[in-house]
Amino acid sequence: MSVINIKTNYQRVGFAEEMKYITSTVRYSTISQDDLIEYACENSGIPKAQMISAFYAIMQQVQHFLMNGHSLTLGSLGYFFLSANTKAVDEKSEAGVNAVKSLSLKFRQSKKMKELLNSNVV
Repeated sequence: MSVINIKTNYQRVGFAEEMKYITSTVRYSTISQDDLIEYACENSGIPKAQMISAFYAIMQQVQHFLMNGHSLTLGSLGYFFLSANTKAVDEKSEAGVNAVKSLSLKFRQSKKMKELLNSNVV
């Protein structure tokens, strides 16, 4: 069973001089792409060379579809989509590409993933 650990720290909040208790999740490490491929090979029995080929092919397709405006659902994990941070303008001629401050990739968890996360906090 998976567990998500939390920690609480007493720290200064924002620009205020107030000290508050802040609770956050415990993060242990970042799993590299190579480690993820290795774990997938061990769990599936698929040879590493085939797993690497499949992994890179999937990554290319994910990038291709996202860069062309598609959202991408990853099963029971959730979905990725593009989001634009734009400024409001008065004239239509100022809108469009000129109004885009930045683009970002967002992830929205599925209902099942949200339930899993919320039921495994200790």
